[in-house]
This record gives sequence, C-alpha cells and structure tokens, in this order.
Amino acid sequence: MEGMSDATGDRKDALSDPEPGSDEPRHPWAYPRPRRHGVRRWLPSWRLGSVAGVVVVCLVVVVGAVGYASVEIPAFNAEINHQTTSVYFADPADPAGRGEKMGDYPGVRREIVDCGEIPRHVKEAVVASEDRGFYSSGDVRGVARALFNAEDRNPTLTRQYVDNFYSTSGSGYFGRLSDAVVTAKVSREQSKDTILCNYLNVVYWGRGQTHGIQAAAQAYFAKDAKDLTVTQAALLAGIIPSPVNWDPANNPEKAEQRWERTVTTMVEDKDFPLTAAQKDELVFPSMCQPGGTPGAGDCVIAFQPESVYEGPNGYLMEMAGQEAADLVGVPRADFTRGGYTVITTVDQRMQDMAVASGNGLLDGTLNANPGSTPSQCDPNVEPAGAEPACAGMLHVAMVTLDPSDGSIRALYSGPDYAKDQDNRVTRGVVQAGSTFKPFTLVAALENGVSPDSAARTGRSSISTTAATATST
Repeated sequence: MEGMSDATGDRKDALSDPEPGSDEPRHPWAYPRPRRHGVRRWLPSWRLGSVAGVVVVCLVVVVGAVGYASVEIPAFNAEINHQTTSVYFADPADPAGRGEKMGDYPGVRREIVDCGEIPRHVKEAVVASEDRGFYSSGDVRGVARALFNAEDRNPTLTRQYVDNFYSTSGSGYFGRLSDAVVTAKVSREQSKDTILCNYLNVVYWGRGQTHGIQAAAQAYFAKDAKDLTVTQAALLAGIIPSPVNWDPANNPEKAEQRWERTVTTMVEDKDFPLTAAQKDELVFPSMCQPGGTPGAGDCVIAFQPESVYEGPNGYLMEMAGQEAADLVGVPRADFTRGGYTVITTVDQRMQDMAVASGNGLLDGTLNANPGSTPSQCDPNVEPAGAEPACAGMLHVAMVTLDPSDGSIRALYSGPDYAKDQDNRVTRGVVQAGSTFKPFTLVAALENGVSPDSAARTGRSSISTTAATATST
C-alpha cells in the first residue's frame, strides 16, 4: 500500500503545474495550460494566437498570389464575332446603291458598333441599372463574392462582360473563383470604357437572338443606337437582367418599374448628369399604335419573329446568299453569321410588280376583273391534304433582266419559298420567258434569217443576282 501511495503521489506531481520560479520549461503546445482555470486551460495564449494568425494570413497571401498569377485571361468566345448578314434591294439614288432591306439571314442578330457611336446617356443608363459602382471600384469585390456566395445573383458589370466575352468555365466553386480572378485581371488590364463598350456590343436583349445595343435599338425602336433617346436608353438598360420576361410587349408593368428605377438612379447618383427636372419630363415608352411609322417617337414597336425564307422573296434570299458566299469565298454558314451587307441588283418596284403578277396569275385575279373568281389552282388555299390545291398542275416563273449586263431586276418562282424550294427560274426544265421567243423569231426574220437555218446557241451562264457583299 505504501508503494502504491508513493507511485500515485509521483504521478500527481508529474501532472501538476510547475512551481512558481521553477526552471522547468514551458512549451506552447503543453496543455492544459498552467495557472489557468476552466476552459482557459485549453485556449492558446495570445502570443501563440498572434503567431498562428500571421502564419495563416501569409499562407493566404502566398496562395492567393500564386493562384492569381496562374490564372490566365482566356481566349475570346468565338460567338461574339457572329453578326447579322443582311440583304438589300438596289437603289441607284443611294451612294452605296443600297435600297430597302429585303431581309436578314437567321442566326444571332448583332451589329458591332464603335464606342464613339454609342451616346453617353446610353452608357450612363446601363451603368446606373447594372452596376452603380462600375467607375469607382475595381473587381476585388467580385472575388470576395465568389469566395462566399454559392450563387452571385447581382454580378458586376465587368463580371457580366467576362461571362459573355470570354470562354470561361464558371462551373463549381473553383470555376466561379477562377472566373472572378479573370474578372479582376480584366478590370486591371482594360479601361472602363473598353469594358463597357464591349459589353454593350455583346449583351443579350431578348426578342429572338438580339445581342448588342445596335440590334436592340432596331428590335425595340426601329432606329440606330446613336439615335436612342434618354427614355429609350433607360428602358433597354432596365430590362437587361430578364429581357424576355420584362419586354414591355410581355410585361409593361415590370418594364415601367425597371425604367423608373433606372432614371431615378441616374438622378440620385452624382456620376450621372440627369436632373430631377429632366427626369420629370421623361415619359415611359409605351407600345406603338398599329399602323404607325416605325422609329417615329419613343414608342416600342411590336416584335415580329422574322421567317426569312417565307414568301416569294425567299427565292431571292437563297440565291443572293449562295452567290455572295461564293463571291467572298467562305462557307455558307460562316457567311450568314459574318455580318455582311449584300446589295443585290433587284429593283424593289419591279419585284413588287412581278410578285403581284405571279400571284395574280395563280389566283385568277391578274386581269383585275371585279367579276372574276379565283381559279381552282390557288397555291394560297390549303386543301385537306398537305399539298397546295394546284400542286403539280400549274407553276409560274418569271425573270426580268437588264440587257446591258445580264443582272436580275426582278424574279418570281412561286408564292412561298418556305413551302416550295424548287426555283423554276434557274432550275426549271421549261425555261422562264419562253413566251418571248416569238419576238426573237420575228426579229430574226426581219433581219433576213431563214426559218430553215439552224443556230447552235449553247448553254450560257449569267450572274443570277450580281450581288455585292461587304463585311461590316
């Protein structure tokens, strides 16, 4: 028993606190801490906490610096260069020969404009709506958001620009953090004006595939971006987060609420020179009245999804696209999204006359006789089956050429290219214009050509549209 008592006493002495003034060493990692009571016996000293904090901060700085240096700004997203290719009628009075628009090829609707063509109030409205601190701060806050937010519901304008302009990953925690670092780098390496102007050329604005301020100005107001008013700019800026749902044609109440928010911000923030008196004079752009002139006033035009190949002019659109793509020397798919302007030789007045004549011949109204009735071969009347009523019975094709150069001034191959893609002007077995052959024969006889003589003409090749294409 005595031996056990001594052993127990020795063990107790070993676990007890060192005596005051003792030379026994004290280790920072020795727990429980001596001369402390309760939970404090297990808490580190302030010295150890300070050292550990400095070490952690240094590690974070080193890791952050290495991570920042290792993340590179990725390549541009190839789709940002996709622009609308448009086809126009001819107009000799125009310096470039360009008349009214015939149509746009399907795909992304975008036309990139120079920063100098975008009015200041358009830029200010977008900044006021999307990122009031755009000019006054960098994007370190974006990195902080990526660190602590699972989903950033209010990304900065620069972050939106990076998401649209660059090929970023953005998936998962580290993907978002990497994108935030890219955003910070872009903010340091590019000027605010460059970021804002590039953003305005790529941001999505609903209405089909409308991207960029120029296409948005056309889609909503039938005018160029340089002609947008303050109230129109405020509307477009306000609906950026959800352009389809907040389109004034779909939700005028929400669109007006967003418009009011934007113009109010422009007044409250000293960075935007819009006074309260000027704000009071602004009127929310309502929808245009049917039958009005597109582009007149501040009203919003109705959205009409365009089917480019519908109707008789679809044949011209197809021909012009193929010929112009061959002329430029690019694949058809690259041409239609390359931002080209195609000016055909087609005269709009002559084309309208050809369409009226062709449709009138098919529906029996060409003679303009009030008492006439439509023929039984009306391609615009759908029977019980899928075929038009006149399918396989009667086809109309006509073409008007300029004899000086062989270019096409008007062409008709049917009432609707979307329903019948067979261009009988260029590929029909029976040539269009055969009714003119008797006149050719008369001219030959008048010039002494014998009816018994034979002439081999061969197959000639002429330019189908003599289209010119320029890249915008």
